Amino acid sequence: MDYFPAVHTHLITSRHVAQTFQIRVMQPLQERGETTRFPVVYATDGNLTFDVLKGISHSMQGRESGTIRFILVGIGYPGDCCEAGDMLRGRDMTFPGYPKFSSTPPPVEGVLVAEAGTKDFYGADDFQNFIGHELLPFIDARYRTIPGDRTYFGHSLGGGFGLFTLFTRPELFKNYLISSPD
Repeated sequence: MDYFPAVHTHLITSRHVAQTFQIRVMQPLQERGETTRFPVVYATDGNLTFDVLKGISHSMQGRESGTIRFILVGIGYPGDCCEAGDMLRGRDMTFPGYPKFSSTPPPVEGVLVAEAGTKDFYGADDFQNFIGHELLPFIDARYRTIPGDRTYFGHSLGGGFGLFTLFTRPELFKNYLISSPD
């Protein structure tokens, strides 16, 4: 019988971004009583990508000897809609000089927008501060991580944010997987 490990969901309200983030965490399958520490893969666009990445990472981490096991963390926004973060990602993953795009929400139920009076664009520095000062310590305190052994995964706008982070705060992650950066 093949099954997925339990996924834990946490809501973290950031001091750096006027936002509550939905963080989903999947640990690798473990033997009872195991005390192994694991590297962590952090992925942006968690509402849209976490379930796909969960399936891929689970199949990559079979119980066979020699496979690298890791904790998967999806960074997303509260809500069940896969596009809940569609507008907020434009705030969190863009930086000055990045071309602005439409700030009109799509006509989809469940898409969140920035609170009135807060940034709606160019918030990458704040998002980096959330990740570095709030999210990473939160995960390290609650899960058996290998501190410092972190990988960032981002696609499209998340890829652009990954490049921005690689060039401005490379110490946040040991490895970067960047796909099709905007």
